[in-house]
Amino acid sequence: MNMTNVWLLLYISAGPNMEIIAEQKQIFDFGPTCEQAAKGRQLFIEPIGETKYVCVKVPRKSDADG
Repeated sequence: MNMTNVWLLLYISAGPNMEIIAEQKQIFDFGPTCEQAAKGRQLFIEPIGETKYVCVKVPRKSDADG
């Protein structure tokens, strides 16, 4: 079984009751590309509040996985 990975670009923010909200924005095949996208998008975020773009490496889900 060939286990490959992808990188998810997530937008993380804190809700009004300090709950953590994570939104998936994009999927990348290459980690450094995801990191560059996260850095670029972070430039456009207002410096108000607790928000951040992050990359998370996860196993690629194949059609056989369901």
